[in-house]
Amino acid sequence: MRVLIFSLLAFISINGIAQSVGAINTYHYDLKIINPSLIGLEESPSFNIIYRDQWSNISGSPKSILLSYEQGINSLGGNVGIMFSSIKAGIHSQNKGSFIFSKEIFLSKDSYLNIGSNLIFQSDNVYFDDLQILNPDDELIAGATTNNDFNMDAGVSFSKDQFVIGIALQNILRNSYDEFSPARDIQFYNLYAHYHWDYSTSIALKPYAFYQIVDTDNSWRFDGGLDVEFFDLITIGGRIRVFDEDQFYYLIASLSAKDWFNVYMILYDQSIQEFNSGNTDFGNNFEMGMRVFIPD
Repeated sequence: MRVLIFSLLAFISINGIAQSVGAINTYHYDLKIINPSLIGLEESPSFNIIYRDQWSNISGSPKSILLSYEQGINSLGGNVGIMFSSIKAGIHSQNKGSFIFSKEIFLSKDSYLNIGSNLIFQSDNVYFDDLQILNPDDELIAGATTNNDFNMDAGVSFSKDQFVIGIALQNILRNSYDEFSPARDIQFYNLYAHYHWDYSTSIALKPYAFYQIVDTDNSWRFDGGLDVEFFDLITIGGRIRVFDEDQFYYLIASLSAKDWFNVYMILYDQSIQEFNSGNTDFGNNFEMGMRVFIPD
């Protein structure tokens, strides 16, 4: 029993933290999460918050929160931002604070090249006290360990009119210190593109695609999605995710007041249905976010 519980908590810790980069499914509402050069596309300064509760019926399941702010600085010819994220999964927690900067290079009319970097301070904690439900007097599983270090992401993107495409490399420094922090030793190669098409005065179509490769095992995922925006107010979007040989479907909705705020959430996540098809009820994957724009 002791080995089983330890293994379960370790599994949740390893998989929850290792998925932390890719777990946020509403990334297309805050693209600097996947590519630092994609900061500032909204043009107005903004605050953003995202909360995610994964596998809600499982004790110790991953819970994440992300806070960020971004704005353009004309004197620097680019955009700057800060981002804070925290994820707790099993006996492991990970906290990050980062500074993001992108430089905009004018190419021609309505065409720009952006080069961005994300400098990260990262703290990992393993709380062995959480295992004392097995034996409160066992000193071998008492206390906690902490590791602090730096990391960085880098990316480049091209934009023309309503089209954007970008590539990025995440976790460049590959800092790995123990078996409870495998995400430090994983690099992510990201390719993202989207297009904004004003179908009519009241309807806009926003197709997008995201392709990610994980370098440790060459696993990959592809997201293809379409958001349909009505009257600059309500957006309903669907997405298909192909993960190696698996396919999942998502339904995402948002409510916005033009140039003021945008609230968005996952309405349907098929991946959790696959988990729940077994003998264990994993619950739901809940994810919701809000962006608030600051008038210039």
